[in-house]
This record gives sequence, C-alpha cells and structure tokens, in this order.
Amino acid sequence: MAEYTITLTKEKRSFPASDTETLLEALIREQAAPDAPCGGSGTCGKCLVKVKSEKYNGVQKACQLRVDCDMEVDTSLKATGHSLLTEGIERDIPVMPMIQKISVNMDRCKVGESYSEWELLKRALARATGKRAEEFSASPAVISEIYAFMEAHNYEGDVVLCKSQVLDFVEPGRTLYLAAFDIGTTSVVGYLLEGIGGKELAVTSRLNPQSQFGADVIARSDHVLKAGSGDGLSRVIRTALDEMLCELAKKSGIERRDVWQVAIVGNTCMNHLFLNISPDSLVHAPYNPASRESMILKASDLQLSIHPEGRVLMLPNIAGFVGADTVGCLLASDFDHREKMTLMIDIGTNGEMVLGNKDRMITCSTAAGPAFEGAKIECGMRGAAGAVDHIHMEGGQIVYSTIGGAEAVGICGSGLMDVVAMLLEEGFLEDTGRLMDPDELESANAQGNKDRIIKKDGKNAFAI
Repeated sequence: MAEYTITLTKEKRSFPASDTETLLEALIREQAAPDAPCGGSGTCGKCLVKVKSEKYNGVQKACQLRVDCDMEVDTSLKATGHSLLTEGIERDIPVMPMIQKISVNMDRCKVGESYSEWELLKRALARATGKRAEEFSASPAVISEIYAFMEAHNYEGDVVLCKSQVLDFVEPGRTLYLAAFDIGTTSVVGYLLEGIGGKELAVTSRLNPQSQFGADVIARSDHVLKAGSGDGLSRVIRTALDEMLCELAKKSGIERRDVWQVAIVGNTCMNHLFLNISPDSLVHAPYNPASRESMILKASDLQLSIHPEGRVLMLPNIAGFVGADTVGCLLASDFDHREKMTLMIDIGTNGEMVLGNKDRMITCSTAAGPAFEGAKIECGMRGAAGAVDHIHMEGGQIVYSTIGGAEAVGICGSGLMDVVAMLLEEGFLEDTGRLMDPDELESANAQGNKDRIIKKDGKNAFAI
C-alpha cells in the first residue's frame, strides 16, 4: 500500500491518503467532501473538484479518481449559499415538555424521626405535583446532593424532573430551555424554545453532512452495509446537531447547560443513522424498521453538549419509509382531531402523504427529493446560490430568478415546478408530458420561442 499527500488549497491543509481509496473516500474521511448524491457511483457528476498533480489536471469526479500520486485539490466547485426553509404556520398549543422545573418546600427531618433526605424530597414532590411519592426516582449522584442543596436554600428550591425522575437541582429563577431538530435527508433545521411558554428564541439550519455518503436514504443505507458500520454517518450528524446547539445558544445569549430537552424528528432512516442503528432491515423485504418506538435518551450519550443530565426525545417512527417527521406533521396539523377527510403532503427528499381523519389514517411515501435536487437531472441542483428558483413568461419573454442573484448554474425544485407549469400553460408541453416539436406549436408565445426547443441526445429539450 502506497501513501500520498492530499493538499486542500481552499482549506489550506494537507493529509495522507492511500492508493486503496478514491479521492472522494479520502475527502469524506477528512470531512471535506463535495456533494455525492449518487453515493460515489459516478453517475451524478456532483462531486467535481479541481485537481493539480503530475498525472491529473483540471476538473475531475472525486469518486472516480484513485489516489495514486500527490495532489492539490480545490473543493470550491461545491455548491454554497443554500437557501433552506425554516419558517411556517404556527398554532397555539399547551407547552408540556417532559422536562419540568418544580418548586418544592421540603420538610426538615426532626429529632427522633428516621426519614431519609430522599424520602422527605419525595414527599415534597408529591405535594407539589399530586403524584404518589413512590413514583419518583433519582440516581445516587442526585440523592447525594439533596442535603447540601436544601441546607443552602433554606429547604426551598427548584427540582428538575424528567417525567418522575429527578435529574438535578437548579438555582431559583433559572430558566430551562428546549431545542427541537428536524433531521431531513438533505437539510437539518434546529429551533431553540423557552421552556415554559414555548416561545421561539432562535433558528438555525444547514445541509445534512451525510449527503457526502449519498443523496437518498437507499444510498446511505448501502454505504453503511458495505462499510460494515454506521459510525461515520452517525458521527457527522451528531457533530452537526451539537454545533447547531452552540449556534442557537449563542444567538439567544444563554448557556448551553440551560438546555435540558432536545426533541428530534426525521424519517425512519435518518432516525436509525443518527442513533447508529443498522438500516439493514430497511433495505431488505419487507422493508421494516429495526425500531418504531419513541425513545428517551441521555444527551451526553449522543455527544450533545447540553446540561449533563439533559434528555433527548426521539419521536416514534410509523413504518420503514414513514418516520417521526410525519408524526411531527400530524401533530402540527392537529390531524387526530380532524372530522373531514384530509390529505397531508410532506414534499421532502423523502416525501410522505397521509390521507384520513381522526378515525383512520393511511400513509405512503416516495423518493421525492431526488426528482427535484439533481440526482437524476442533468441541470438539477439543490437550492444553492445560482440555482434557478422561479421562472415565468412575461410579454413573450422568459423571465427567471436565481438564488442570491448569482449567475445561473442549474435549476432547483421550485424552478423545475415553475418551468413545467410554464411549458404546459404556454403550449410547449402536452398533458402527457411530451415536449412538442417546433412545427407543432400553436400559441403566439410558443411560436415566438420555438428556437428554444432543441435536440439533445436525439430528444427534444427546452433551453432556458
């Protein structure tokens, strides 16, 4: 095995790589990978980099280039300036997080009594919550803190509970915060919320770093099965969430240790990959998940740096390709209280539909995103700078805009939907989806733009 040096010109750093790996694999290992929607099969052409070496010069597909010499690599061809949706319509609901702060007034143990500090705290919690004292639990570490904390606060204080488990004690007046994440196949969005009223304090988003292993859930699952481990995909998404928590705390001017609860949704595969659960059962018939249940886990076990005793709530999955993100959509739309037959559609990289009402719901899913994000479209791309995002015809002229006002370099999902609608409306396109020949065009607008219908690989194409 020979070893060579890869120098990243943009990042100004170098690292070793061997002739047993491709340049894409080396870049993934060093967390500097370009997009690879096809998972490295060489079909999408999105992992382009500029290479300078004794053997190669110019733009190359990183997934098809074996490391067999020292290389200088420029990764600046990777799309940047992505535009992600982070806002939506809200409805008022009671905020009832599983993490709660309870104020207690604890009795002192009198002379002649033999109650333990833990028994006295449980009695105080029972009075404050209406639960039975026997329902409460605590770790030895928490129990050891009771006496010192209560003595310092005149036997009155705030206790943090996760359901009926005592997690810690906090200073009076200290606010608890919540965070929520939607781990999409393509993008990740995070929110910071005030823990009592649920007020939204900050929002952040970024692309899902797992995209370097493939654009869709099948490509990423295949990568895990071929590698024999999901450690790499799990590590990058956990790191991304931890960095986003830091961003949210900084934006809101709070300490990260004041975040006590993180709720996470995502499709079933994203759920499994985040938790490092093998997706083996998802990609083999009958395509069932390894787990559908909700989970409450310690944040520290998932490398999320909030309060050391903070908890992560993973919402339940529904089926192999219908996950907790659909559960979130159903909760947000109050679906379980709807009398009328209703259709809910979530168009994401993994798209879901739910039809029904409060009595019965039927769901299905499909790979919607790759149809819009460029995995199978020659000029397609994600919503990054330079992507055509809107297009229409005005006075017989085609007018379009790009994200960031940059020079057009491709077309994203909203642009694709716009152009198909325009072609249909102006008579370029049949209802069947067939693009007309120039001599078949009838409308004035269409005839005035007939030169835009060109031949590409023997088929009609429309030149924007």
